[in-house]
Amino acid sequence: MVITFLVCSSGVAVYAIKMIFGNKGGVKQDALLAEIRALREEVQSVRRQNNDVMLALDTSLNRVDQRLTHVETRGQLGSGASIVESEPAQAGLHRR
Repeated sequence: MVITFLVCSSGVAVYAIKMIFGNKGGVKQDALLAEIRALREEVQSVRRQNNDVMLALDTSLNRVDQRLTHVETRGQLGSGASIVESEPAQAGLHRR
């Protein structure tokens, strides 16, 4: 029973392939080739779009990293300056 099914299904597959790629299916083959070309163009478009998105994301991440580094640097400078300014006042209080 399984062998009969395999033989019948392979026959159907062979028939379908002959219809698509055979000499009688010239019009169908042209339509199929046109669809394949359209799919290739769409895949290329999606790849370009994907590359553009990845580059934009990378650029955005670099900008965020630069801004974070800048903010951290300003925070260190600001807190360092306030410590330097507050230490003499505190030292003066301790001397009294």
